[in-house]
Amino acid sequence: MKFFVIFLSIAGALLQAGCDKPVCDCPAFPNGDTVIVSIKEKVSVYSCCDDRFSIYFNGVKEDSRCPDGFNCVAMNPLWEGSARISVKINSIQTVELNIHQPTTIHSGGHTYTLLLSDLTPHPKSGLPTDPNSYKAEIIVGRN
Repeated sequence: MKFFVIFLSIAGALLQAGCDKPVCDCPAFPNGDTVIVSIKEKVSVYSCCDDRFSIYFNGVKEDSRCPDGFNCVAMNPLWEGSARISVKINSIQTVELNIHQPTTIHSGGHTYTLLLSDLTPHPKSGLPTDPNSYKAEIIVGRN
């Protein structure tokens, strides 16, 4: 009986030691965090234990914004143009973002709102934009 009690004590201690997981002391997800990501670059918005959020800027799908040095308002006061980019969330989910239009996505058990707030460089009248020079400013919030 004494042997059995000792065996159970040792087994319980080993089991308890095997179940210990590291404690993660994570800050709150930065709601409304703004990141700037260059084309073909990945940025981490949040990374804590198993809770991660990253954005990879795949490319520009459309950039029909009014070029600098051109008076688009005189031609059509309602037209501002648009910009649309493709990003990959957490290296898994591809999403298209339109400038100044919030997009809601679901990833990793959470709901996020992404807003493409700016895309640089702005088009120049009569000059092509180098596709490798784009940078996207994205506001990320977790709902």
